[in-house]
Amino acid sequence: LQDCDSVCLPLRRYQVNNFAIAGEMPLSLRRLKKRRELGSSLFYFISMTNEEQLKALLQTCLDETGCYLVSMQMRPGNLYKIYVDHDMGLTLEQSVRINRRLRGLVDEAGLYPEGDYSLEVSSPGIDSPIRLHRQYMRHLNRLLEVSFHDAEKAPVMGRLLAVTDEAVRLMPERKRSARRVKETTEPVAMDIPFAEIEKAIVQIEF
Repeated sequence: LQDCDSVCLPLRRYQVNNFAIAGEMPLSLRRLKKRRELGSSLFYFISMTNEEQLKALLQTCLDETGCYLVSMQMRPGNLYKIYVDHDMGLTLEQSVRINRRLRGLVDEAGLYPEGDYSLEVSSPGIDSPIRLHRQYMRHLNRLLEVSFHDAEKAPVMGRLLAVTDEAVRLMPERKRSARRVKETTEPVAMDIPFAEIEKAIVQIEF
């Protein structure tokens, strides 16, 4: 061959006992490598607590439905209260689907061989504080009541105009003026860093 570089494909390299070897990895070594990887994942899964394992199984269910976990609480008697949400709002069908799928995975994994556990999957509820950035995005243009870590700052009621990685922008509600001549004062939009927010609750509007 006149130009070997133009026709010879580069050899792949793999390691056996810390030695680099050029060429295609034999099938037997590929199978052994895969078994070791699976074994390592299985060992990690088994070493977790039941709550941690259930949370890992839950993530599989959430990935299948496009939902995300807001919070999970374990109560006495192995009662798991799981609060999930969706960018378009959680539906009853999604809640039931996640519950059934998770129960199947838990039983298959044998986390509770006697079946002595309970699952409750639902949305956080309108009166629950917003916990995640993703939730703020879902509630754009909604009315929020924001409380601060600084006790000297009064809570603010305002409409959520925008959300960034570091802060939210609220348009405060109009306040009544002390003088009757001016009925209201014009509000000014304010940026509130997440670090200053103790809790934010969506307000019900009629």
